Amino acid sequence: MKKLVLVATFLVIAPLAFSSQIMTDCPAAMATIGPTSGSGTVTCPGLATPGGTINFLELDFKYDADFGFNQGSVEENHDVLGTSLDAFDNLIFVVVTDLNRPHLGSKTTTPPTANQLAAVAAGPQITWNYQNATGSAAGATGDFRWIIDFTPSGPAAVPEPSAFVLMGVGLVGLSQVIRRRRPGRGATAPSP
Repeated sequence: MKKLVLVATFLVIAPLAFSSQIMTDCPAAMATIGPTSGSGTVTCPGLATPGGTINFLELDFKYDADFGFNQGSVEENHDVLGTSLDAFDNLIFVVVTDLNRPHLGSKTTTPPTANQLAAVAAGPQITWNYQNATGSAAGATGDFRWIIDFTPSGPAAVPEPSAFVLMGVGLVGLSQVIRRRRPGRGATAPSP
């Protein structure tokens, strides 16, 4: 019975503790590959710091290329401009080929500094680079997304009434199962 009470308590309290995320997508950095190397700089929209406790700041990135019908490869990396955002740089070139595309990655700081949050709020710039394009590589792209994960301050969100109804039905059903398994409950002794 104690275990049942603990499980029921967990099921009620666990959904109330939550975090939220806000994000912004940066314009794609694209290049038609003529020379075997090149770069581009994009300015991301500013992402205002939300109220509450900031859990982490993350930069997701995707490197891709267009190879047509033939084989090819290209190496890509990026540099987030500004010293406060150096933790989000990916300065090692990643090889993208026609067989292993796109390349997805992320850089995260937990918790972020005030300077990092201010730089993201101001609209950071990202320089994307490609080099050593070979074969049928015709174009390359770099896509970027900033994410702030936070726990809102203030009162916790109120679950929908339907969630409480479903949980109540489940608890009633669980109590009926437990009641049926207990021997000698609800049975009356025959009278002589």
